Amino acid sequence: MENAPVVFRSEALKNVFRDTRTPLAIEVPSKVALDKRKFGRSFSNDYYLVSLMATDAAGTYCLISNMFSGGSAGPKTDDFASRKYIYNVALFSSLDLECSYE
Repeated sequence: MENAPVVFRSEALKNVFRDTRTPLAIEVPSKVALDKRKFGRSFSNDYYLVSLMATDAAGTYCLISNMFSGGSAGPKTDDFASRKYIYNVALFSSLDLECSYE
């Protein structure tokens, strides 16, 4: 989104294959504080846009996002006792954003 702050951007991963059956983990090297209320679309414009982008010789493409029409996005796990929150975005593939409560 134009003029939107970027909360986290990973380094580019090399030699990624199109085999979507094998999970790909992208580690976050340091703590990023997120507001759980901003996951998913709300009635305001203040929500997290969760997306997975890919770049090749032809350009940059959005592979999956919680902004896509027809997809689903929402909490997969929300368990304060185990300190685990997983936000899932799915269309043809899926993206899990795993967080922990502090």
